[in-house]
Amino acid sequence: MRKVCKLIIYTSLLIFASSFLFAQTSAKKYQITSVKYNIQGITRESVLDEGLNIDREKIFNNQEEFDEYLSWLRGNLDNNRIFKDTSVQVFYGTRDASTGITPVELLISTTETHNKIVVPYPRINSNTGTQIKVKLRDYNFMGSMQMFDLDFTYTYYTADKPKRHIIGLYTGFMIPFRVDDYNIYWNNSIDVSKTLKEGYKPYVALFSNASVNVPIDNKSSMNFSIDGTYTHETNKTQYATIGTSISYSRVLTENLSMGL
Repeated sequence: MRKVCKLIIYTSLLIFASSFLFAQTSAKKYQITSVKYNIQGITRESVLDEGLNIDREKIFNNQEEFDEYLSWLRGNLDNNRIFKDTSVQVFYGTRDASTGITPVELLISTTETHNKIVVPYPRINSNTGTQIKVKLRDYNFMGSMQMFDLDFTYTYYTADKPKRHIIGLYTGFMIPFRVDDYNIYWNNSIDVSKTLKEGYKPYVALFSNASVNVPIDNKSSMNFSIDGTYTHETNKTQYATIGTSISYSRVLTENLSMGL
């Protein structure tokens, strides 16, 4: 009887161990190996792909972990105001018998909303006068997923004598583009105003900056930038500047936690 009990116990342990090992070896793993886009609108595919920054290297150890990543990705798309409709379709490939990894292809579809607005901003100040501003804003300038601002202003300035009529224009925008494997960001601003009275010269302020980030490895990168400015004051004073900068950055730790 004792031998029978031992046999039952050993057999049960063997079955349990075998089941555990089978579950470990048969656990499905996933990797995103391909991402395709179906974009309805002017958004550039390279800009959207960079903005989403989908991890094509990560191995997801189970279905739950992969589903959490998909949920985050869908939420990231839904929260972007330039799209009115988004979807992420998932296509599973054939599982690799040696690695246990199932390749996954994503098809991301987006439909843009109306991204341009025009808003008037009247303002009256008893001390300085009246200003009327018309603001044009584009939330997806040239398909870059970046904001473009254009302001037209008219000011009736009464704080000084003689009172003055001033017209102005301001614009600011950033254009990202790719050269080979590098992403370049071009920032610009233009600020111009003119007093409609003899003897007043126009005020002009121009700014432009271009920067590129060059990865060195998975944790470090270098940033190169160049910028220039030009200013013309109302008293005819003019000056310009040009500058360059190089910076190095490195991730010291990926997970930082503090406890009290």
